[in-house]
Formats: sequence, structure tokens, C-alpha cells
Amino acid sequence: MIKSRAPLYFCIRRASSIITAFILVPHPNPFRDPLRSLQPLVKMALDCDSHDLLVELLGTIGNMTENDLPKGRKWSSLIKDYNLCAFLGKLLVPGMSQNDIVLEVIIIIGQMCTDEKSSILIASSR
Repeated sequence: MIKSRAPLYFCIRRASSIITAFILVPHPNPFRDPLRSLQPLVKMALDCDSHDLLVELLGTIGNMTENDLPKGRKWSSLIKDYNLCAFLGKLLVPGMSQNDIVLEVIIIIGQMCTDEKSSILIASSR
């Protein structure tokens, strides 16, 4: 009998990270549009009411690199288009989110800071 679901949760979480990293790897197919995968994820995260789903969405977004974005698009354009600084900042307010969401937000911010313009946007936000 399983007394705790924590080990199972971490196995599932790790598997989902590996799967999303595999799916979001740049693909030679010229018809593949990474933005199609990213826009729904960001929109779902912005409107999400479920804690568990939000953790998974943020984790998936955090696994994306600049190579996963369409050519010519940078994190800075996504920050502006979706007002991500305000959304991520709201999740970092003390007492607003649980630790797992805070960790995912920090991972996303780390990914975004790989782009110089994004790091300036993030540093200049409140």
C-alpha cells in the first residue's frame, strides 16, 4: 500500500519534463510552428484556476528555450504580448503562491533572461 503519493508525483513530474523537452526540440519539419504550441500554453496559464495544472503549464513553458521560439521571435516579444512580467510578478508576491509555483516562475524568468531585451524588461518591471 502506498502511504504517500509524493514519489509517484515526482516520477510523473520528471516524465512530463522529459516529454515536453523532447516534443519542443527544434524539428526539421518546415511546417512546424512552435508558436502554435506556446500561445495556448501561455493563454491557459494566464486563465488557469487549478494549482496542479498551473504548475504543469509553467513547467512546460520553463522547459522552452529560445530555439523553441519561431525564428525572429524572442522572449521579449512574448513578455510584451502577454504582459508576462505582471503575471509572473503576481505569482511571486509572498503568500500568493505555493513553493512549487514560485520555483517554476523562477525557472521561466531564468529562461527569459537568456535574451538581453527580456532581461532589461524584467529588471525594469515592478
